[in-house]
Amino acid sequence: SFFTVFVKSEAGEGLSGVPGLVDSVTGKIEGATSEQVGLGSGAIVDLMPGEDIEIANPMRPNAGFDPFVQALLRQIGVALNLPFELLVKHFTASFSASMAALGEAWRGFRVERTHLINSFAQPVYEWVLTEAIERGHIRAPGYFDDPLAREAWSVATWTGPSKGHINPQQEANASRIRLDTGISTLEQEIAEHSGRDWEETIQQRELERTMLEEAGLVLVGATTADGTGSESAA
Repeated sequence: SFFTVFVKSEAGEGLSGVPGLVDSVTGKIEGATSEQVGLGSGAIVDLMPGEDIEIANPMRPNAGFDPFVQALLRQIGVALNLPFELLVKHFTASFSASMAALGEAWRGFRVERTHLINSFAQPVYEWVLTEAIERGHIRAPGYFDDPLAREAWSVATWTGPSKGHINPQQEANASRIRLDTGISTLEQEIAEHSGRDWEETIQQRELERTMLEEAGLVLVGATTADGTGSESAA
């Protein structure tokens, strides 16, 4: 490592009066001028009487670097409608604060998602569907004759990826409460939890239940058809 130093002289001559450099290995003294004097590995520089050196401290790393970067990131997050925790992907606050940050971010995500669906995904889907019906690949009576029938045939539900989970157990309990009180639907909860289609989820669960029954196995804690929970594991 090399250090940058400044030579201080009372006479103001600086390095012009330096007699030379002494090599620590060979001991050879070489003449030097102000343009030739530099720092090197194991080099010793003789100074004139009354001269001293002062090391230039670069003050790096700067202690204010991290607060400065965090302040910039917060301003960027405000402009992008992203909470700071989500922008840097570093959740250090409490569960409630993290949930509030994630919920606030998803309010903006849903707006952007709705705009993308209405301006791109749904129109493209309707174009592809219209061409398929015209070519005879799909039978859709009344598609070209009745606007209401056309709307019914082309309606689609776009779920997209879920928002993720910070505490899955608490969020699962909250989902169960919403279903029990009737303020949400199974379709909505499945879409919010995993982003999957609820009909495909039910079909997959039915397939798994049938295979387990044929194999003589029952999942611990599984809910039976009458709504009771089983306790058997085999």
